[in-house]
Formats: sequence, structure tokens, C-alpha cells
Amino acid sequence: MAEKDKKELAAAATFEVAALDGDMIEAIKEEMDGLGRFQFPRVRIPSGGAITFELPGEDEDNPEVAKAITGIILYHHPANARWNGKFGEEGVRIVCSSIDGKCGRMADTGEVRTCSDCPYNQFREDGTGKECKNMHRLYLLMEGSPFPVILTLPPTSLKPFKNFVALQCLARGLRVHDVVAKVTLKKVQGPASVYSVGVFSVAGKVTKEQKPQVESMRRFVVGIKDAYGVSSDDYDMKGEHRRQAEPEEMPDFDPTNFEPMEGEEELPFMDVPESE
Repeated sequence: MAEKDKKELAAAATFEVAALDGDMIEAIKEEMDGLGRFQFPRVRIPSGGAITFELPGEDEDNPEVAKAITGIILYHHPANARWNGKFGEEGVRIVCSSIDGKCGRMADTGEVRTCSDCPYNQFREDGTGKECKNMHRLYLLMEGSPFPVILTLPPTSLKPFKNFVALQCLARGLRVHDVVAKVTLKKVQGPASVYSVGVFSVAGKVTKEQKPQVESMRRFVVGIKDAYGVSSDDYDMKGEHRRQAEPEEMPDFDPTNFEPMEGEEELPFMDVPESE
């Protein structure tokens, strides 16, 4: 075993996975009866080039500040949303959203549109991006917490995450939920302003003993994800990351060691050729 792999396994072995069991799920249903749906905490990529996250704590008016988020990405999927104006304008709200990045629903009429051919989801001729914002939602299980946080990536953080999935996970024969991921932030100078971009790395590998708990939590999240619609809490409209650049080509990687789990949906970023 390579020295790097040994260190990653050692790091993950100290990571406490607090998975929900059947008793806890039943307790949640009982205690929350009549109080509405339990909301997973949400974390955003900040605007203005900030390099710290604001994490929800016991006091919602005083969030905790952290330079990094470490956890297991139980599941991830695309999500789209279109606002009817710019930040700061009166009455700005989401007018259409998609929880899977494939079909969007109009907020006022309930009309369903296919995202791929929607005119608002096409790049403008002047290169200034799209009306619709293509985001990506991560369900991140942090250490010691029985509930994942929802981290929604803006368009400018999609490429770093795409590279993390392809080069740091799939190229090593791993799925994203096989590793403990570390997410930090870096400041980027854009054409008009400074903005923040997510940086992703592998902090450790999930151990054999942890995998059953992780898989149980992953199935739980997949089963309820559709109940968590896109909202303004997912996206910081103040930042330069409202722009969306043309997509870039993915670097090549060797998919021969990657075997999709039975019943899994297609990967959101690429087609993986079948092994000969």
C-alpha cells in the first residue's frame, strides 16, 4: 500500500461517522410531527472573495466561522434556478427551479420545462453567461453530526468539483462517498470583481468499518433529496459567481478501475465508457 494511501486511511479512521439508525429516524418523525419538515443546515460559497465559511450553529444569528469543511459527500446532483432580477432589486425571487438539473418548474404556474432546451438555460451570444444558474448540490456529512449539511456550489465552483470527482476519486477507483473530502476557499479576481471558489481535496479514505454507516446515510439522503427544493439560501447573489462561463473540456482519466454501483444514476459530469 502506498504511503499516501496509508495516511489517508489513518486520517479517516479517526473521523467519527454518526449515522442515523432506525430508532433515531423514528424519533425525528415523532418529535417533528406537526412542526413541519426538518431542514438540513445549508452552507453557501461566500461572495466577495471571502475565504471562510459561515456554518450554522445553535444561534442562527451568530454562525460559526471556519476556513475548511471536512466531511463525506454522501450524494451530489445538479440543481438549477432562475431569478427575476439582480441582487438588491425590489421583489427579486426565484421564478423557476429544478432539483435535478433536468426539469424545471415555474413558481407561479407550475409549468414544467425541460432544462436542456429552455431558452433561459442557453449561453448568451455576448458570453456573459446564462439567465438560469447551473449549480450543484452536495450533501456533506461532517464529523460527529447525524445530519448532513447542504453545500450548494455556484457555477464558478463547478470545474474544481468536477476535477475532484474525476481526478482525485474516479481515477483512483473511488466514489466520492468513499473518501473524506476537505473543502476550502480561494479568492479569485474576476473581470468585474473578486469572488470565492471552492477547492476540493481528499483528506482520507472511508474505512471498511465505516462503509455500512455511510451507505445507510447515503440511501437516506437519496430517498428524501427531492423534498428539499432550491431556495435563495442555496446561492449568494451578491457575488461575481453569478456569471457562468462557457464549459471547458474535462481532462482525460482512466475509468477502467471505476465500477458504478448497481442502480446508480449516471454520473452528472461525464459518460464513463464500458470496460472491454
